[in-house]
Amino acid sequence: MMRKTSLKLLTAALLWGVTAVLVPLALGAAFQAMFNAWNVNVDTVTRAPIWAQWVYTWHGSFITLISDGLLIALCVIAFHAQIERPNKRDGLSALVGFGIAILLAVLFTLLDSLRPEHPPHFSLGLIPLCGLMLISVLAEELLTKRVLYDTVSAKWGKLPATIAATLAFFLIGGGLGGTIISGVNVALLGLLCCLLYDREGLWTPVLFRWGWGFATVFLLGQGGGDHSVWRFYGVSETLLTGGDSGFACGLMWTAILMALNMWMIFKQQRVSKDSGNTKRQFNFQFSIFNSKTKKG
Repeated sequence: MMRKTSLKLLTAALLWGVTAVLVPLALGAAFQAMFNAWNVNVDTVTRAPIWAQWVYTWHGSFITLISDGLLIALCVIAFHAQIERPNKRDGLSALVGFGIAILLAVLFTLLDSLRPEHPPHFSLGLIPLCGLMLISVLAEELLTKRVLYDTVSAKWGKLPATIAATLAFFLIGGGLGGTIISGVNVALLGLLCCLLYDREGLWTPVLFRWGWGFATVFLLGQGGGDHSVWRFYGVSETLLTGGDSGFACGLMWTAILMALNMWMIFKQQRVSKDSGNTKRQFNFQFSIFNSKTKKG
């Protein structure tokens, strides 16, 4: 059993390495060779045919779509990872993530910490990018929760599974590539997604992350992006807001994630306590029933 579990975890790591590293590198090299054959680069792309401009602009999204789609397919085929249909309650999590981002934007704008770089505008490119973000989030959550969390939990319990899934989320989410604050926030978000998954299922953490990402990246333009409706830049309080790096790198997001994690842990403990009381009450009533039966 131990060997089987270790083999499963090793296979999951290899799948992630192939889809997140090797596939993008291979596709990137193929696209670069194609652009060289077309003589298309940053300086000449505006003079290239429309179709070549379109491929040059969107080839990064193509690579992400193929690699994340392949990861989802392999998780479903190799590990029989189930993707259930989301319900109305799952949709509320997307609204919560969306709402927190909007609340922070309004708050920091009122505090004169952010300024819009340009008036709001809508781009059709926003639509496929939103779908691409959902696929990327689903791929990450499927790997870290349906595969890694469930495998470790079945063998060693929920606490080791939460630690393993949070660490994997930290590494996949680029926790080592930014500031200390952004790394802490990635870890806290990974922990929150584990707690949400354990209590609500797959789609709750997926849609929470998607709602937050949609609002911060595509609506508010935090972290850049040519297809965002607005684009805000930091004026002051960079440590609090994350500045031009986005809310995900700010201390306010740290405080919110800590509060959400504490709330989820409190709810989990309360549910465990209530279920324990119910079980003890059931056992007591059952034993009384048996004693009465024996007397009669």
